[in-house]
Amino acid sequence: MLGAMFLSVSRRYRAPREVGVLSDPPESEIAGLIEANRAALNVNSIHINGTPLIEFRRQAVSEILGVARAYMRECGEPVPDFADGPLLMSGHQPELTHVGVLVKTFALHGFALRHNLTPLNLIVDNDTVKTTALRLAVLPEGQRTPEGVHLLSLPYDRYDGEVVFEKRRILEPALFDSFAERARPATETWGFEPLLPEMWAEMRRQRARTPILGEIVSATRRAWERRWGCHNLEIPLSRMCETQAFRRFARHVVADLPRFHAIYNECVAAYRTRNHVRSRNHPVPDLVQQGEVLEAPFWTMNPGEDRRARLMTRPGESFDGKSLRSRALTTTMFLRCILSDGFIHGIGGAKYDEVTDAILERWLGLTPPGFIVLTATLRLPLPTFPTTPENVHDAERAVRDASWNPQRWLPEFSSRMPEIHQLMEKKEGLINAEPTGKAERKEWFRQLAGVTMQLRPFVEQRLVESREKLTDLRREATANESLIRRDFAWCLFPEAVLKDFCQKLLAH
Repeated sequence: MLGAMFLSVSRRYRAPREVGVLSDPPESEIAGLIEANRAALNVNSIHINGTPLIEFRRQAVSEILGVARAYMRECGEPVPDFADGPLLMSGHQPELTHVGVLVKTFALHGFALRHNLTPLNLIVDNDTVKTTALRLAVLPEGQRTPEGVHLLSLPYDRYDGEVVFEKRRILEPALFDSFAERARPATETWGFEPLLPEMWAEMRRQRARTPILGEIVSATRRAWERRWGCHNLEIPLSRMCETQAFRRFARHVVADLPRFHAIYNECVAAYRTRNHVRSRNHPVPDLVQQGEVLEAPFWTMNPGEDRRARLMTRPGESFDGKSLRSRALTTTMFLRCILSDGFIHGIGGAKYDEVTDAILERWLGLTPPGFIVLTATLRLPLPTFPTTPENVHDAERAVRDASWNPQRWLPEFSSRMPEIHQLMEKKEGLINAEPTGKAERKEWFRQLAGVTMQLRPFVEQRLVESREKLTDLRREATANESLIRRDFAWCLFPEAVLKDFCQKLLAH
């Protein structure tokens, strides 16, 4: 059952166009990937902060599991009964994500059970909140027309800039609490009942426990995962970064900062060149240097502040007393090399980790551990219009044909109208006598265009009708593009559809 659900893998890591799951490698190869990772990571020749990597990993996993279990108990949730590692991990920001992200936690659980691993999901709460609104499809009531279809961005809280998730509180409780009701005018025309009303009731219940938006969203997601048979250990990145294991890893980086700094920037530059990226912010910004002061690949969080700052330090300088948070590449570096035997990436993270792999090889002399790339496509079961992209393409071709080859539309009249017949014969003769010389071709094309212009008035009405049809088809196709988007939030789906889709990833 699981194998039939997976689509063919694209090494370019593109999300499936049809409904289904992309996994690279396929599950049949995951056991081999895990074994290869262990062979690369469980070595004594590489040291982290003075400790052999194999021992450092053992200590880090033990500490992280204790913190994760304590966190889940603090949330008032049952703690899943898993052994103490080895770990299979994944993670994402605590957002109201689309299904392609949600399925990673179900795959994490299913893969871990089938390969004797402990599933641990990371809540990436050191990132910043980019939006406090959900996108909804709006369909007109009564007679459906494509002109009435549009997308609505409906806020569930007031946006207040890019505050980090771990500090971001609900700013307008009344706006938050009323979200499901305010969404109802849009959702009631969909033809099905979305999860949203019931799910938002849980969001409101969680708000009574904590004011932190990311915590509310994460706890609500976990409630539905447990309801559907998925129960992973989970830990916020902010708590992971406060562990002794992470701070020792950070000390190891900072102690070797001049060399790490150079390797980091060189690997980022090579990625940009290889992928023809011009932006200085992609895949990540360079680490800067100000005289003897170097930027380390970490954020600092000052007490009482809700925005992060870059860690600037001199070689050998201590960061004790500062609250550290990892950044994109150092996050996956720590997760993939220190904590886990396997990691599940989405498409974006997998692409950026090309840089991480290059850094690991040059900095630690380590064969980069492999990872799994997983995403999915599931579309809301909204009513769509019958037009397909192929219909639009055919209509566009018909308009072009009527404009530039009107003779193809006129055979039925040619026998009754000698003028048309003569023009058609003249054009056919020109087409069959296409010259090769540049000067001759210029005159030939002029004559051909002239005959075409003489024929065009005879198909004007059909050309007008074809253009009107094309306009109508384009409107329907544009409306369909809004209705079949793959990035609608998971809470907008009907429970039966989403539950069945996700549970296939749990199958034994």
